[in-house]
Amino acid sequence: MSNVERMQAKHKQVVDDLMKLQGKRDKALDLLIRAEARYRTAVKAVGRSQKRLDKARDEERQAKLARKQAKAESKQESPDIAALLGV
Repeated sequence: MSNVERMQAKHKQVVDDLMKLQGKRDKALDLLIRAEARYRTAVKAVGRSQKRLDKARDEERQAKLARKQAKAESKQESPDIAALLGV
């Protein structure tokens, strides 16, 4: 085998290795792109969920405050009603 033939064989092997690695890289990039898309979708979903949770907490807080105020008003009205009834 001549020197040129050995170099051609080695070159062919290096090119084959490069093509295999290129295929693996392309697959990995495709997986990364898909994973990034799923991640962004999940981030948006978490943002929407957080907004709904914040809104629900705020509504609960307002309802609790309204109940507390109603209870305080009913306690204030009780002595007035008793006074009106002459008790």
